[in-house]
Amino acid sequence: MLFIVYVNDGLLMLNSAKLLKKRKTAFLNIWEAHDMGPVQEYLGFQITRNHVKHSMVLHQRPYVLKVLKHFRMENVKHVCTPLPAGYQPSTAPKDYNASPTTRQWYQSVIGSLLFVMLGTHPDIAFAIIKMSQFMANLTEEHLLKALHIVKYLGSTPNLVLHFSGGASSLDCYSDSDWAGDSEVMLSFLAMT
Repeated sequence: MLFIVYVNDGLLMLNSAKLLKKRKTAFLNIWEAHDMGPVQEYLGFQITRNHVKHSMVLHQRPYVLKVLKHFRMENVKHVCTPLPAGYQPSTAPKDYNASPTTRQWYQSVIGSLLFVMLGTHPDIAFAIIKMSQFMANLTEEHLLKALHIVKYLGSTPNLVLHFSGGASSLDCYSDSDWAGDSEVMLSFLAMT
C-alpha cells in the first residue's frame, strides 16, 4: 500500500481493488475527508489509466499552458530543442548587475520549469540545470535562453510519460548535450 500525502491532498494506491476499498473506508471513518474516486489529477499531474492494458499516462499540459500564459508566450514560434544547439552560456561580467526585476523574472521562469522538469519533462533536465547555475549572476542572455526553454515547452505541450503495463524496468531517454558541455568534459578529462 502506498499513501502519498501533500498538505491536505492524499492519494492511496493498492494493487487490490477489494483491499483499496477496505483501507479507504477505514481511513474515512477516522479522518474527515472526501473520496474523490479513481485518480484523474493529483497536484497538477493529469493521470489517465488503462486498466485493460495495465498502462498509465502522466502529463502536466494544463500547468504548461498556465506557464506559457504567465510568461506571455502562448503564441510563440516553435523551437525543436530546449536550448539552441551548441549553446554555451557565459558568466556575467564582474561589473554587470542584473536589475532586481530581471533577477526575479528569471528565478520565476526557472522555478516554473523545475516543477515541469521534475514532474513529466525529463527532456528539459539538462537545459534547466545548466541555466539554474546563473540564478545569482545572470544577464539578459540567460533570461532569453530560459525563455527559449519555455518556447520549447510551448512547442511540445502534448508530450506525456507513458508507463506500459507488464514492463519489468523503466527505460528513459533524453536528448541532452552532455558531450557538448565543455565544463563537464574538461572535468571528466581531468579526472581520467
